Amino acid sequence: MVNHPQYPLLDVFYDEQHCGRKLQERVAEVLIPLRIRTHTPLAWDERYEPFLHRAGFLPVALLVKDGLPKMDNAALTALVDRWRPETHTFHLPCGEMTVTLEDVAMLFGLPIDGQAVTGKIDAAGWRDRVEILLGVRPADPPEDTKDRKTTGVHSDSSGNTISWMWLPIIGQEWDNIANYSWGTAALGWLYRQMCDGCRRSGGNANLGGCAYLLQLWMWEHIPIGRPERALPSYEGSSVATVGYLWHNILNVHGNPGRRYLDYSNALDCLTHRHVTWRPYNRVEVENMDLAPICRRDEEYWRSVCPLICFYIVEHHLPCRVMRQFGCLQSYPPEHYDTNKELHGTDRRKQRGAKDWELKHQGHVNAWNARASTRTYGGALHRDGPFELYLDWLKKNARLKLKIALDSQYIEDLPSDPEDVFDEYDDLTRRGTQPQRGPLEDYIGQQLGRFANESRQALSVPIGDPDEANLLCSFMQRFHRGCRKMAYKLNYMAAPDVAEGDFAAPSGSASGSASRSRSTATGTVTRSPPSATPRRRGKEVARQDSPPSDESDDAESSADSEDIDPSYGQEEIGASQLPDAPSLTQGTPRPKRRARAPDRTDLVSGNLLPTEPGRARRPKKPYTLAPSRGKGKGFGKGKGFGKGRK
Repeated sequence: MVNHPQYPLLDVFYDEQHCGRKLQERVAEVLIPLRIRTHTPLAWDERYEPFLHRAGFLPVALLVKDGLPKMDNAALTALVDRWRPETHTFHLPCGEMTVTLEDVAMLFGLPIDGQAVTGKIDAAGWRDRVEILLGVRPADPPEDTKDRKTTGVHSDSSGNTISWMWLPIIGQEWDNIANYSWGTAALGWLYRQMCDGCRRSGGNANLGGCAYLLQLWMWEHIPIGRPERALPSYEGSSVATVGYLWHNILNVHGNPGRRYLDYSNALDCLTHRHVTWRPYNRVEVENMDLAPICRRDEEYWRSVCPLICFYIVEHHLPCRVMRQFGCLQSYPPEHYDTNKELHGTDRRKQRGAKDWELKHQGHVNAWNARASTRTYGGALHRDGPFELYLDWLKKNARLKLKIALDSQYIEDLPSDPEDVFDEYDDLTRRGTQPQRGPLEDYIGQQLGRFANESRQALSVPIGDPDEANLLCSFMQRFHRGCRKMAYKLNYMAAPDVAEGDFAAPSGSASGSASRSRSTATGTVTRSPPSATPRRRGKEVARQDSPPSDESDDAESSADSEDIDPSYGQEEIGASQLPDAPSLTQGTPRPKRRARAPDRTDLVSGNLLPTEPGRARRPKKPYTLAPSRGKGKGFGKGKGFGKGRK
């Protein structure tokens, strides 16, 4: 394994063609959703029921007998983009997640305990075997014609085929068929298809395997692409699975490409508090009369074991997703090699292999010893340790695909760019729909940086000569940054609140501001202001100089951040901080607050200022002009005429 230089959990071999890398590094501007390969279920006949019951397939057969719901290929593709073959988990901002044996049992009711689904594969004489097992011989090809139909036999008139490698197993007694571990075979097949699908990006890229299982798992755990449910229908007691709860749903419609972008951005914003980690513990499930097979093999749900399906061998690693079992997640989890050689093993590359049970004998033995490889979670889940696990995961894995397009400090960005767009704004303006993932990632980075800088500013010892300056400098940058983050998020902020207008929080003493900090000699408490604050720069000159009767034009010319970077931002002096050193505190001078003009557009109903310029100076009231001589009073002077007769 060659570790990725930035993400040590990832293997360069898999990452080279991985869709997650292409999306994050914008190697491909547009990726289209995968095509989901599904089969139409066989037409149902009541006479099938006793045989399927004996074979252990009745719960899943009744689940799909009326047809499959429409697969949301956009949502499944966005999820598969985050599948990693190195760990067999989805790498998400909320942590690692995966489809486990518990999900297979609870959703489909397939048996977990049993023999590995494997055996011999031999194409020679497949027509003879079909005739022996089914009593019907497939038609032979015409003479001098190559037999091209060797991958499977028709199962009905719909054109669906079934691979002849299954014939030795389904040709046994029905009761013997139930002795196989069909749940591990279905999950292993799905794992293999996701390991391949996460690296497919061409026009014909598709996703095979049990896509219905993946779709149900996503609906149960993640609130992205989840459809509305109608009243569930049950086929009677002792055959229902949790999958029946999604039997009647309202299909999602819309452009798959646009939904794919929306889902990708939504997954980047997913937190661990948005996820349903234990969906099968809810009251709705507990009130169901589930088939006994759903919980029969519960002791193997947390087994670290191979998932075998003939030539496919994938690894089940519940040790990486212990929160899905309600247990404390350790970090780093114990490492298991998922084996590149196994990922590259298929029927095309291993045409000479016929006896897969013999070829995978070591993995078959590991499956037979599954009882000794169960993972016991130990302590129950707690949010505090899980946050530490997330911090570790963020440093070692690629958790976000829609990352920030700019790393510049937000307080240094221009406030009134007009024709200057940053990369995110430019791509959004030229694109087809906004993507919130990069914006939220950028805002999150800036908030994290401010948190780090605040810790550094507060770490300065009390009484240090540089303490006030450091706090003042940080608060000025923080103030600018917060305002610009609000504008970035399209928040129409209210005017700044003047000093002294802040409401005291409930339960606190109003009119006082103090802060305590533990030191080596004890606890130091800062008292409220007691001295006149000092002002700096233009603010001092503005307060000390007498009011001017000159026009406001001179002041308005300087009211621009292009000329004065502090315009529109309240400059905070050292003595204005409520927790500044007591020597610099004082009684603040009340500040005059100019009343903003009411420029509400009543016609359009727009409540935002429509002309954010300066307020006009009020006109003086009208007074009568004094009399200028005899006979020239009001109504008789020049310009008024002689009046009405």
